[in-house]
Amino acid sequence: MRDKLLIPCIYLKYGKAVCGLGEEATKAFDMPDPVELGRLYGNQGADEVLIFDLSETDEEHDAAIGTIREIAEKAEVPVIGAGHIRRMEDVKKLLYAGCKRVVLNFSKPGNIELLVEVSKRF
Repeated sequence: MRDKLLIPCIYLKYGKAVCGLGEEATKAFDMPDPVELGRLYGNQGADEVLIFDLSETDEEHDAAIGTIREIAEKAEVPVIGAGHIRRMEDVKKLLYAGCKRVVLNFSKPGNIELLVEVSKRF
């Protein structure tokens, strides 16, 4: 059994891979195609890929779910979904898109209760 895992992160904003959170979210990554980036990470030895959805609206989130689905199909390693999770439906969408796991931010109000709710359902 391996002691350590390599899990690169793709920050997803407006269908593109961006450099990070906050101001960095406005800067395109060197390879802005997140599907190709996920495939590359999988082929280069990543154990999993974390996709952090930086969507601000539900419409953007729904579009991001489609991109996450494509990444999960092409990456050939497990995909972890995070970001823009506000209710159980968001967790369900990420799991159905192919994510093996979903990350909840416990600094957000209500996410501990959400964890209890989704744990019973999934």
